[in-house]
Amino acid sequence: MYQKRWSQFIWSLNFLCLLFSANSAHAVGALAIDNNQGDQYGWAVDYPSVSEAEIRVLKECGKGCQVVKTFSNTCAAYVADQSAGSSIWGWGEADSLAEAKTTANRYCTARGGRQCLARAWGCDSKKSPKKKPSKLPDSTVTKQGGVYNKRVYFDDTRRCSAWCPEAQAQAKGVCGDQRLDSEILNCQCNETQKPYYADVQLTCKAPKQPACTNKPQITTEGYTRNETFYFNNFERCSRWCPQAKGKADAICQSEGKVDASDSNCHCNETQKPYWAKIAFSCRVKTTPCKGVSQTFSVVDPLDDWVATVKDAAGNYYANSSKTESSAEGQALSACRQKKGKGCTIINTTFKGKVAK
Repeated sequence: MYQKRWSQFIWSLNFLCLLFSANSAHAVGALAIDNNQGDQYGWAVDYPSVSEAEIRVLKECGKGCQVVKTFSNTCAAYVADQSAGSSIWGWGEADSLAEAKTTANRYCTARGGRQCLARAWGCDSKKSPKKKPSKLPDSTVTKQGGVYNKRVYFDDTRRCSAWCPEAQAQAKGVCGDQRLDSEILNCQCNETQKPYYADVQLTCKAPKQPACTNKPQITTEGYTRNETFYFNNFERCSRWCPQAKGKADAICQSEGKVDASDSNCHCNETQKPYWAKIAFSCRVKTTPCKGVSQTFSVVDPLDDWVATVKDAAGNYYANSSKTESSAEGQALSACRQKKGKGCTIINTTFKGKVAK
């Protein structure tokens, strides 16, 4: 009888241990760097064991790296003095990333660091209660000279390398709304404090007209569109993006064009409403022509109205303004200044949509 009760006790104890370990899984993180003044770093979170987190973080950091901090159910940061030859460092743990960085920086400074800089950081998803995300500021567009700056805000702790592709896809819409080509110049981020954001610098210019040919050819229309499609089913981006591409094809075909070109697509898979955002250009079929037409464009994407005029020779003149009448007047004037004959307004758009 005694032996039977002891066996039952041991079985119950093992069951409780297994239950506890199952509830505690995916709660280990690790940080790694190459050296204090280096440029390689890595982080890993939500792994079931220290060894798995260390394997992952070293793979991410690269050759010559070493693990400098492991943590569980919290945020952690590792700070190193950037003074030449210094080996001073500091680390911190806290419920928030900002507090962890502050603690690590204070530790580094207290040890004599003069140029303390956060080299790696991360948060385990099972850290103590998450605060509700604050409402992000709206994206903004500013202009200096001929360069536009699109600022896109983010509410996560990823890196600039993850934010920039999303910000650049949105930035292309600055030019695309006015049917212009975009050229991305640069992308820089604020990773240190909230609100996090990525700044994308770009220029806008009139699309190049395809060379005249006696054979029909298929080309892209010369500007990028941005569309967001929502999904009720919880699948993956790899399933949503092809569906979004099909919808983009349908948009192009409804306008009498061939289909949508290869596109840039990214998704929200984390919470409802799920969506896929796609940037694409429609492909068009050019017809044989007798002469080469030209496009003369003076368009500012920050203007609401754009008017396009065509002359008898097939040349186009596009101008923008804050009002409809001003945009049309400038486009007609540009046509006449170029000695165009039969100058006719073919369309006027308001914020990228055809008004008439």
